[in-house]
Amino acid sequence: MKNVRSFRLWPTAAFLLACASPTATREPASLKAPAGRPRGNAFDHVLRDLGLNVYFANLHAHHFMGKGQPSDYTCKSASGYAYDDGRPCRNNDERQNTKIEHADFLDYFTEACDYAREKGGLDILMITAHTKTSREKDTDTPPAELDLRRRKLAEINAKHAGRFLCGLGQEASSISAGNHLGVMGHFPAQGEATNPIYFDTGRFDRAYREMGERSRAGERFIVQFNHPDVPKDLWWKPLAQTPRKEAMNDYGLDDFAPIGCALKPAQLAESGEVCTAERREFLDRPLLEQTFARIREVANDPFRLIEVVRTGGATANPGEDFVAVHQRGGAPEAEHDHGDEESGPAEKDSGFASLDKEIYNYIFYLNMGFRLGPTGNQDNHHMNWGTASATRTGVVAASLAENDVFRALDSRRTYGSEDRNARALIYARLPEQIGKKERVIMGDVAETQADHVRLYVLYDDPDAQDLVAGLRLYYYRAGQKDLDFSRRVAPSSVQRLIEFGPNGQVTLPSGPPSDPAFKLATSDRDPTLRAGYLAYFTLPLEAGEQYVFAEITQKSDRDRIWTAPIWIKRVPKP
Repeated sequence: MKNVRSFRLWPTAAFLLACASPTATREPASLKAPAGRPRGNAFDHVLRDLGLNVYFANLHAHHFMGKGQPSDYTCKSASGYAYDDGRPCRNNDERQNTKIEHADFLDYFTEACDYAREKGGLDILMITAHTKTSREKDTDTPPAELDLRRRKLAEINAKHAGRFLCGLGQEASSISAGNHLGVMGHFPAQGEATNPIYFDTGRFDRAYREMGERSRAGERFIVQFNHPDVPKDLWWKPLAQTPRKEAMNDYGLDDFAPIGCALKPAQLAESGEVCTAERREFLDRPLLEQTFARIREVANDPFRLIEVVRTGGATANPGEDFVAVHQRGGAPEAEHDHGDEESGPAEKDSGFASLDKEIYNYIFYLNMGFRLGPTGNQDNHHMNWGTASATRTGVVAASLAENDVFRALDSRRTYGSEDRNARALIYARLPEQIGKKERVIMGDVAETQADHVRLYVLYDDPDAQDLVAGLRLYYYRAGQKDLDFSRRVAPSSVQRLIEFGPNGQVTLPSGPPSDPAFKLATSDRDPTLRAGYLAYFTLPLEAGEQYVFAEITQKSDRDRIWTAPIWIKRVPKP
């Protein structure tokens, strides 16, 4: 295939990706020289051509809210607060918690936005207050408080003049009753005001029905799966034995047919869900697929994002020291003790050294039919927005205008990063687009009659120690039936990695990895990327829909970046 014409004048974009041999570690000569960063950055060239930018975001954070006056509160444990939306304390130089004094609760809100930009190095901060039923209870933000902050946003964002965006969203429901939903897009700082989604804890049936009705009437909802945990939360014993607070309620699974028919038949009958006479005793893939499809139908499918980078470091860290976010335990070849249907969930997680739990969650929800972009947020519960950890969500948007940011999130143009300033982008050119400006960008869904596409990978990092990274491409077919997510199997069995030959040829995955070295965080089979350079190769297409996303691992510290997928459907020629 000829080189793309628009790339010919780019001194850094003309390097065809050569890949490491499966048996020997070697870096392609074309990517070895010149040393350091290229004079012209291919990443920036592509962004300019697309009219887009990369912005660093934290889409899941809290700030201090309370009743009475701020002076009523001391810097003590979370149990001493009426709300846990961000504790009003920060570690000082002696590593002692010190209360930050503000005269008004709105001053804490303003500090969160200002701090995130000036000290946290963020371009976008979404403050997602805890909301459940709208009643003024602990860890529940009432409508009047949210309205005050919504009005404050216009003043804050006007001051930043398009150089930073502070937004307001929700973290809804509770961990024990089905996990948290991150809800964004419905609290515009400008324009017509909308109301949050309030629902009794765990009643996702009510939440999704209201979302569906309001979104069909023209409101915008962007929903993120916050801190998912499939290996822990799904239950592989008989459904009748499922403990409601521990399993089988993730994001409303137990509130919809058919799974809910075995768990909450009376509630489902009340809400109008149709339950057939057939009730399977054990959880299986058809049950999951049907229930998740029903959830998307009722809610009008607002699901766009999923957290793939761990947020625990920010929740537990009150300091400002960029706590490392990767937590890989155990030997790389060790496998997670999944247990089985008879013994129930296993307790230890160390086996996810080869395939981290977060990516397992990501693969699971993609294979359940959700189209999601990955995020890396901080879930701040202290006054350290942006500095609590290196975690970032990359948002590829036209500008920091509110509508442009929400449009990018709605289009899944995101990546989740363990590194605080790395950039990543994948895009494709269909054969019919060669020579044109059109591209299929990560998060997009496209169709083609061709049997291949050209796939491009861009990586960049300004830090000298992060100039080199390894690349892995995960490839799946829509509704792939040979993936087993039950606890009987090792987590790496759902890993489907494209294999690269010594001369850059691509082989699509057809089964589980057979070589243990392929499970390592980096291996000899991973092609090498250099910061600022562009890599491309020809990707064969199977009939039907398929999707591919990138995992980029920095060679120095093993920080990783995960991109949103590109979904491509190969349709038959007429």
